[in-house]
Amino acid sequence: MDLEQYIVQQESEKRQKYLVEFFSELSTKTYERANIYTNLIIGVGYVGFFTAWENLKTYLPAKTLNTAAFLMLLSLSFFIFYEVAKMIWTAIYLQVVIRPLQSATPETIDARIEKFNKDQNSLLFQQMVLWVFALTLTLIPAIIASWLILSEFGAYLLK
Repeated sequence: MDLEQYIVQQESEKRQKYLVEFFSELSTKTYERANIYTNLIIGVGYVGFFTAWENLKTYLPAKTLNTAAFLMLLSLSFFIFYEVAKMIWTAIYLQVVIRPLQSATPETIDARIEKFNKDQNSLLFQQMVLWVFALTLTLIPAIIASWLILSEFGAYLLK
């Protein structure tokens, strides 16, 4: 391999490494922002649902109210379980991953930081997959509960 090919190969490898880091960071930031936004919307949704539920109690049958409340509490349980599990999982995972950084020497610090970044990206990717699953489990009962309340109240208004 001549010098020109070597330089081209090195530049190509640098570019590839940069792109991998860039897109990893982009996906991480996107996930974090989406997670924060979704948690906010879900929280507002629970408050709105239970406010409506409380205000419509006199107009709706007990069975509808109880079923909707059960479904919403199920949704809330999925949401809380996921958030607590994520918090615990992240804390344990980061302790395991940070420990090698604390014992790093000047000779090994760069390699350990690179491994830490890869491990952190791996954790976030796993959390993204679980987030979609948990979000689905959270939304399905919440949507059904909201539909029950809305449809029953709509039927009441049309009487």
